[in-house]
Amino acid sequence: MSLKSPNYRRAACAAIAIMCAGLLPACSVIEPFAINAKRADNAPAPARVALALPGEDEPEQRRAFAAALVAAFADADIAADPAARLVADYGIAQGPASAGIERAEPARTGETRDWIDPPRKGRRFDECKAQQLRASLMLVDRSTGEMVYRGTGSATQCDFDASHYATIARGLVADYLER
Repeated sequence: MSLKSPNYRRAACAAIAIMCAGLLPACSVIEPFAINAKRADNAPAPARVALALPGEDEPEQRRAFAAALVAAFADADIAADPAARLVADYGIAQGPASAGIERAEPARTGETRDWIDPPRKGRRFDECKAQQLRASLMLVDRSTGEMVYRGTGSATQCDFDASHYATIARGLVADYLER
């Protein structure tokens, strides 16, 4: 094989690329929690909040996130009270980061998609199939029915556990209180 042949150049480039791949970081999956929130201008600073706790028949992930929210509210000196003026609703989901979340209204032909959370493009050197954790917290004023806060936090990495639920719960509660 001649040094000038196209096959030799391709083989040499491939060998260099393989050697350089070992120098790249093993995993580029970690994307820290980011919170996107909407709050009312007159959002009250609560001393108590009503939070419906999930039953034993609900998924472990939802029960763990509810416990993390109760702890996050307690850390902020906000007591859980079923009769409180503010009612909290929450949700949590985990799935492949390659699946995005799009607004319910379909885009018309030729329009760009309206992503709430766009799908993560696959990375060649990721050490895992990236997962996305997305959690939300909504606070509603019981007396007026007005939504006073809606926050959504999401992060992407290889896997999640209860410590991550606590991080996002504290972040959402702190975000609400920062008004």
